[in-house]
Amino acid sequence: MRDEAKTPSCLAAPSSKRGSRESRLNQPNHSREGQRDYMELHYLPIGFNLNGKKVLVVGGGKVAARKTDKLLLAGAKITVLSPLLCPSLKELSNSGMIEHKNLRFSPDALRDADLIIAATSSREVNAKVSALAREKKVPVCVVDDPSLSDFIFLATSSFGDFAIAVSTDGHHPGISSRIREFVDDHKDELEIRVISGRRPQEKREKGGKVYLVGAGPGNPELLTLRALALIKNADVIIKDYLVPEEIIRCSGTSAKVISLRPSENRAIHGSKFRQQYLNHLMVRFAMEGKKVVRLKNGDPFVFGRGGEEVEYLVSQGIPVEVVPGITSALGAAASIFLPLTHRKFASSFTVVTGQEDMDKERETTDWQRLPQNGTIVAYMPVKNASGLQKRFIEAGFPGETPVAIVEKGTHPSQRVFHSILQKLSQTVKENRIGSPAIMFIGETARVSSNTLESLQGSDLKQRTQVSWG
Repeated sequence: MRDEAKTPSCLAAPSSKRGSRESRLNQPNHSREGQRDYMELHYLPIGFNLNGKKVLVVGGGKVAARKTDKLLLAGAKITVLSPLLCPSLKELSNSGMIEHKNLRFSPDALRDADLIIAATSSREVNAKVSALAREKKVPVCVVDDPSLSDFIFLATSSFGDFAIAVSTDGHHPGISSRIREFVDDHKDELEIRVISGRRPQEKREKGGKVYLVGAGPGNPELLTLRALALIKNADVIIKDYLVPEEIIRCSGTSAKVISLRPSENRAIHGSKFRQQYLNHLMVRFAMEGKKVVRLKNGDPFVFGRGGEEVEYLVSQGIPVEVVPGITSALGAAASIFLPLTHRKFASSFTVVTGQEDMDKERETTDWQRLPQNGTIVAYMPVKNASGLQKRFIEAGFPGETPVAIVEKGTHPSQRVFHSILQKLSQTVKENRIGSPAIMFIGETARVSSNTLESLQGSDLKQRTQVSWG
């Protein structure tokens, strides 16, 4: 089906060379290489203001429903003419969003219409609608038949207050759809450019503020009182995808919740570009006067990129507050009775990341200097388990060093695995350990294992696996 639209809105098309109409008409139609020098348009891409306009849709099937959805987004007053309605149109009619006339098409139906869409399954009826509309000088679109249409819908991708549409002049709707898909894949980057371009001309509404809130290790009962109050009263919550839904349920019913899911494109997920997108989202909502909660696992300033976000918000003049949370290292350690420091085994603990920033030119962790007589806590260890195992052993850590891995720490579905360093990668792979997870290396991991072993009948003991090897 020829369907090149989402909303009739701000449009874009393959551009012809600039210049006056006369100069273009006097130019040859082909370049030296035999290629067309400019594009002759049969359809002029324009923005049609349909707000409050009366639009008649003839037809009650799925095709008519898709067009109706797009017209509603443009603010049109829609009348659907059809003896029968598909379920989605029936729902719109019952809700009062459209007017339904249970009639077959007749010339009287065109009265007062500003725009007409013919979307029936009958070519004969569609042709009749087109002829009568043109006779009355009312613009008409016959779906899938440009020869009977005065206009066509364009393939449109919308984001924020903007829509980008692509026209192939009605010749290649499939190509238009692929270009639209390309635009959809780059919406984040486009929104960054749009917001960056318009911010200097806009004034920030009063009351807008961003709160960087630590959601703790996962259990809602471990939220701070301040965090809970802010979540309940937020206008917008921008959460990491790993923040449990149980915490989001604490929010008010009117809060807009944006879940930042990881991209399959590694060049985007976790990259500098993705962080720019998040920064601009916070600024955008704060400038609208909203209370924005940026909800992060654990603590915002422990491998949460909170420092970068604060710097950016301050540079844009956005009020910001940081609310600390129980970091995952503390929460997960407590949940498995693992003392990060111990008079016999560890006088210090060191926190490292198992996943270096991809934008760094080189790795910055000095593995050789990590203390072997303390507890090492590695955040995000799962994806790079084999690499971490190699680095620790190359740094001089014995292969028999105890290791504890906690998956979904403090959550009811928490799992615990005790092993040794030389079997780290094997343990992760065999047990299909996933994110979020955290790893503890050192003798305190053995203390945890011994304590759990002593807890007869404990549910946590049942969910703990030991593989010293």
